[in-house]
Amino acid sequence: MKEIVITIGLGQLGRLFSEAFLLSGCVVLPVRRQDSIADAAHAARALQPSNANRPPIWLVAVGEDDLQDVLKELPPEASGRVLLIQNELRPEQWSDLQLNPTLAIIWFEKKGKKAPHIVLPSVISGPLAPIVHNALKTLDLDARELPEHDEAKLIHELILKNLYILCLNFAGLAGAKTAASLLDAQQGTLKKIFDEVLHLEKAAFARTHPTTPIQPNLLWTDLQKALQADPDHGCAGRSAPRRLERTLDLARALHLQIPQLNLLQQSHLNQ
Repeated sequence: MKEIVITIGLGQLGRLFSEAFLLSGCVVLPVRRQDSIADAAHAARALQPSNANRPPIWLVAVGEDDLQDVLKELPPEASGRVLLIQNELRPEQWSDLQLNPTLAIIWFEKKGKKAPHIVLPSVISGPLAPIVHNALKTLDLDARELPEHDEAKLIHELILKNLYILCLNFAGLAGAKTAASLLDAQQGTLKKIFDEVLHLEKAAFARTHPTTPIQPNLLWTDLQKALQADPDHGCAGRSAPRRLERTLDLARALHLQIPQLNLLQQSHLNQ
């Protein structure tokens, strides 16, 4: 019996993952902005009415700002059948919703009609990891699966990707052009941003995993390796200002002082 995948969010990554699932033999139902999530669930049940013990896979591919609202709309049977592929993922986003999502920590870019640009093998963790891994193979996208109950490793990988995305974007707002420049002349800028972002990530993850150890030195080393893997990677994309706003909002919610990033926002607003 084929897996049914309901895709919410049809941007670059949503379309790419949908293609991968199709090539791996799944049935894909897209949810457009004007479509109802409840209607999509009904359509999936109509396609396979005898498949009550294996609900559809919910590929949530919306942007970070829309993630929380979409997760709240998912039906109760979605728990354990949700795939998240966003950046800036943190367990507090789903812990209160009784979800056990599969997380795809994506280390490739997809822009326009160009082939995906791989930085590192992506990381997959959760109950759907084998299905997702198999789908990515159809597009020759490297990935590795984490043991499902290795929380320390998963948290390390989530924080590392957040550091990579946020540090690149914020350094770009500060004037850096490429990852290579951060490893050379602007190493000091990178370290200042790294320290504040890591301070925030540690506080955010402590709300759901207070006893899980976080290794700053290893994260610093792994971040530099990721930057070295794609030295021509551009720093600040068009989403960088909004990422900074979200980060400062989270810092205020956590009652944290991050003066460098506050100064960066003021400087950016004054330009």
